[in-house]
Amino acid sequence: MIEIICDEYKLYSASNFDRLVTELSQFEEELLKIKGAAESGSSLRILVRNQTLFKWFDAANKYGAQKTTINPVTMLMDKLRKAVAPRYLKEHPLWVVELGLLQKVEELPIESETVENWLKRVLLGRMWTEKVVTSSEGLSEVVAYFLEHRESDLHDLELLLLSEHLQKWIHNNPNDAEFFSWLQQNPFNRAKYLVWEQLLSLFPEDRIAAWLQQDNIWSELTQFPNRYQLPRFSLSVQLPETIATFARSFLVNR
Repeated sequence: MIEIICDEYKLYSASNFDRLVTELSQFEEELLKIKGAAESGSSLRILVRNQTLFKWFDAANKYGAQKTTINPVTMLMDKLRKAVAPRYLKEHPLWVVELGLLQKVEELPIESETVENWLKRVLLGRMWTEKVVTSSEGLSEVVAYFLEHRESDLHDLELLLLSEHLQKWIHNNPNDAEFFSWLQQNPFNRAKYLVWEQLLSLFPEDRIAAWLQQDNIWSELTQFPNRYQLPRFSLSVQLPETIATFARSFLVNR
């Protein structure tokens, strides 16, 4: 049998194949080897890393070669034993490779859950599979996530899943829909702003408003007027030095 495998995502090891093809200049030589294998009845396994070059190997069909394309999304769905992949994975198969999802499914097998919830559990944490968040501890955990992570460090899929789940909580948590709607618009910054204001809550409100004018912090906070109804979060995040200086100066001059 003559097999030609297209593996542009480098999921297979070249050591398991007879030939590795990565350059267009290799095509003519490889086609001659395929012809020779067909005439002699020998088996030949060729691994191709280049999608364009793989199409050229249509010329090997007349020698009985079997062509197969390796798709990481298909491999992931097989491991998860699910038939349908989420749209965003179909559109971005490279995400499966970049996030090591084929390895993660071995470490953290799917439970009685959807593919979407498995992705959230594995990439974000179990909190992000909850349909509703009703407790103070749950709200605190949501805010803590955005304090503990930097937006620039997260993968596009992780950011997509976060935004999607915040949207679900807007619909599923009528009592806290305003909070989640406000948070969703700028979660990594607004989580900090919220905790900063709570840390300063013992100071006069007019001073807090003045100190938080920088970088439009106060403007963003005032877009959520009912924030004072939120529980006080037992979270700690460093105040910007300018704001901390204002607070120290106020205490010294009292």
